Amino acid sequence: MAKWSTTTKLSTTRRIYGTLRTICRYAIDNGYITSTPCRLRLPVPPPIRRPIVDIADIDRLVSRMSTRDRLLTLLGVVAGLRWAEAAGATAASIDVDRQSIAIFQPGLRVRSVR
Repeated sequence: MAKWSTTTKLSTTRRIYGTLRTICRYAIDNGYITSTPCRLRLPVPPPIRRPIVDIADIDRLVSRMSTRDRLLTLLGVVAGLRWAEAAGATAASIDVDRQSIAIFQPGLRVRSVR
């Protein structure tokens, strides 16, 4: 683990260690070993700082877009739709009275976004 922690990113080291710890737990549960060698305390990754975008920033951005791109962007930013969901939205999927958009995904149930 010491070598991994100096040669890989912290998230990769944590994933590798988590896999190793799961394997050791399995080995204990099935009688292959009596105790786990996985007793390390890994460092906690620092929080990711993301800029906060306000409505003025969004307005400036979408004002330079085509109508189609503006609509797709606003569906993503305001309604939280993924790209494929926004691209698949049709006029029939918008319910103005309920202020919602029905999202249809193949093989999955319909999800409504408000």
